Amino acid sequence: MAIDKASLKLLKGKVTEVNNQAKIFTVAVVFSAAKLSMLPTVGEIIDISYVETPGGLAATTVKSSKSNSSDRVATGKASAKLLKGKVTEVNNQAKTFTVAVVFSAAKLSMLPTVGEIIDITYIETPGGGPMEASNLDFSKSNVN
Repeated sequence: MAIDKASLKLLKGKVTEVNNQAKIFTVAVVFSAAKLSMLPTVGEIIDISYVETPGGLAATTVKSSKSNSSDRVATGKASAKLLKGKVTEVNNQAKTFTVAVVFSAAKLSMLPTVGEIIDITYIETPGGGPMEASNLDFSKSNVN
């Protein structure tokens, strides 16, 4: 099946877990919540709409998987990308939060290593499940 280039998305994060047997890996991604009405809480599974800014990724909407939750919406509109993950860290002072996102490496020739900073080109998988990584670019910040 051909990949539609328009559906490819790019994300940068730190590899926190690798499962060679299942061919999946988890990446910690930091988002700015400066324009959100309130921060998510650690342990929440959330859907995040975000935009890329010169300073990094800025969350525009955060919706918890809890059925009684309300959306946290940022002021201002921009074309957003969607991501699902588990909140692992919240920094109230900096107004940032970190989300663990799971990717499938089924189409990759090799898996990343825990601790590496990577740029991931991926496509969303319809119906849920890990997003499908189509390319990894290892960051220059991994070089000592």
